[in-house]
Amino acid sequence: DNIDMVNQKYHDLKHQITLLKAETETQKSVEYLEQMEREIKSYEAQNKTGNKVLDAVLTIKSMACQGKGIELKCVVEGDLLFFMDDMDVSALFGNMLDNAIESCMRVQSEKRFLRIYMGIYRKQLYISVSNSTNESRRQKLADFITRKQGEHGFGLQRIDRITEKYDGYVNRKNEPGVFVTEVMLPI
Repeated sequence: DNIDMVNQKYHDLKHQITLLKAETETQKSVEYLEQMEREIKSYEAQNKTGNKVLDAVLTIKSMACQGKGIELKCVVEGDLLFFMDDMDVSALFGNMLDNAIESCMRVQSEKRFLRIYMGIYRKQLYISVSNSTNESRRQKLADFITRKQGEHGFGLQRIDRITEKYDGYVNRKNEPGVFVTEVMLPI
């Protein structure tokens, strides 16, 4: 439903922008409308992965990123998720992206980024979510616990459980300024 609503809005906005460009007289207005048009086109291309569930998650998360000043880049082939349950796709990507967005919010706005990549690597599905962070390097795997007050890392646990369900593994690592979560799932 969210995807349909966004697609309808996109369709309407394209026509409204065309009408406004034709009727406007100032160059600044035309430039502003052309910028809006470019942003809409990049948004449209970004959320058609071949998997409707992933498209819905990415639509919601990309709108959150736009609102929070996070530069989002996404290279995914959603049809590679054919073997996963829809609820697992939603929970896996939703939790990975929620964690990444939360980490980005601790960074100065001009340095906020989130990158999602998904493809085949050595006959396995490889998913990588990297994001900006203000944390320094952690030394041990046990250090990758929640930083939230009053919460217990349920998102991290859910990611781990879904990965285990599909006989995969999770790798979390960071360097100064960058945090990466990698998931490998056999196909």
